Amino acid sequence: RGAVTFPIDIVPVDDEIPKLVTNKPGSYVQQNADGTKTFTITKKHLRATDRDSFNPDLKYKVKELPKHGRILKALPAQMPQEVDYFTQKDIDDKAIRYSLNDDVSETEDFFIFDLVDQGGNKREDLKFICRWSFVSLAKEMITVDEADKELIVTVKRRGYLGETAFVSVNTNDILAEKSLDFKNVAISSNQVQLNPGQTDAVWKIRILDDDIY
Repeated sequence: RGAVTFPIDIVPVDDEIPKLVTNKPGSYVQQNADGTKTFTITKKHLRATDRDSFNPDLKYKVKELPKHGRILKALPAQMPQEVDYFTQKDIDDKAIRYSLNDDVSETEDFFIFDLVDQGGNKREDLKFICRWSFVSLAKEMITVDEADKELIVTVKRRGYLGETAFVSVNTNDILAEKSLDFKNVAISSNQVQLNPGQTDAVWKIRILDDDIY
């Protein structure tokens, strides 16, 4: 008999469970110009892979929402919308944000999610953590006399202390004027640095004595 040739179709089977290769907690929230406090979740924080699926379409299905904030998806030219799922592409495009609720005193939150591929295979009950710190002045009012020569303002931090924080500070001229009545002592005069583990830092203002009063 002669050789017989016939076609063979190989249909790939999507049977592997996707893997979460990066799950790094968020470490801050940023106060925006509109007063909201948000943190953008990027691929440096969450990244998943699957050998038999299209990775950008891997889905993060949130099954337990955060307690102190919301998960938002920022679409181009649209207001951010609250969502209970998002994809790896959304993360890669920096479209997913954690938004902290108003009047929250806690400094950590989390949400629980399943990682699902196009074939329905899933890795369940994964947790993403977001931590942050609050910065405030140790005193709301400080009384100083020109003879004191120096005003020391203490900046305090509480909550997550695992990373360096930079706090912007500035003065507003009212009755006292910069360079006439006072000047900043620090080399970086508009910034206070808090190193990992540090809860207090000071900002110094030199008081300039004169004969006007």
